[in-house]
Amino acid sequence: MEYDSPSEPLSATDFPRVYRLKTIAKLSFVILSLTLGGASLAGAIYFGTGHEVKSTKEEILLELVCLAFLALAIYVFASTLSIKVTLKRDSIECADIFSSQALSLREISGVRRVDAKYFTNLVFVPNKSLLKKVAVPSTSRSMTVFCVG
Repeated sequence: MEYDSPSEPLSATDFPRVYRLKTIAKLSFVILSLTLGGASLAGAIYFGTGHEVKSTKEEILLELVCLAFLALAIYVFASTLSIKVTLKRDSIECADIFSSQALSLREISGVRRVDAKYFTNLVFVPNKSLLKKVAVPSTSRSMTVFCVG
């Protein structure tokens, strides 16, 4: 996932800075979720009216599959619109639809960069084992500068 990023380095007056998905990524996920949701809803209506089914058990199973994919589409849509990364002067916070993770700079012992085929994750490793790692999908140089500096 790519985030909107400033072209110049961050200064002390730029905080807090909120990063959201870039427009092209947001548009892609919204189109994906609407397509999946539309097909799932059409399937639920089609199978719910008794087409292509031989028994009630088969109808219920197909309905449940369609409704599960509809729930997945709704989750992708809501998650796409709500995901954000907030950089504060003394902490970083990654918020999603159901969760929010935050670490202060004093709690971060290191930053790992995990490269995958199509994206890069920055993983903030806490200095206490009780705290959870915060993984931020990012290609933004300004976020990397903030984390390392």
